[in-house]
Amino acid sequence: MAPQSFPQLLRLLLRSSALRERPFVFVLVAALVLMFNLPWRDWLRPWLVPSADCTLERVLDGDTVKAICDGEPIRIRFYCIDAPEMSQRPWGPESRRYLQEILPTYFRLSVIEKDRYGRTVGELFDPAESESINLRMVQQGKAAVYPRYCKEKSFFQAEEQAREAERGIWQMAGLHQKPWAYRRQKR
Repeated sequence: MAPQSFPQLLRLLLRSSALRERPFVFVLVAALVLMFNLPWRDWLRPWLVPSADCTLERVLDGDTVKAICDGEPIRIRFYCIDAPEMSQRPWGPESRRYLQEILPTYFRLSVIEKDRYGRTVGELFDPAESESINLRMVQQGKAAVYPRYCKEKSFFQAEEQAREAERGIWQMAGLHQKPWAYRRQKR
């Protein structure tokens, strides 16, 4: 889990392998973050969060996949986003189809936490482009930001741009724009 306070950040930095692997870049980024009061969780997360190399097994829906990461089979729930449920046609199947297209067979996972269902919550990156797959899903209107679990400004900005451009789920109003509300209503 990302540190929530400055003392936690310092403890994590001192234990971080980033200090040994990329000391100059790490110190430079940390100094800029502190000097300009930047959102340090956004800037330092790549160095602070455990990561794994993964092989895709199966895309379950627009925000969940099965993969083999560092030799272990895991189910990954995408951090910061919520895609329409498969029963929310055509939005759910379209979200899954798009994810199947853009997610490479081999990807990098930044682990955020385990959720209450035992899934690994994380951000997935295309190693060829160093691009967040999670963020791309929001940018293309294939998923919404899950505000209850996301504090990353870049995701909210991407969602606003997708809304303005009426991409994907933002083409027409409905519960497919808030999958969490749809699930609550179905209970």
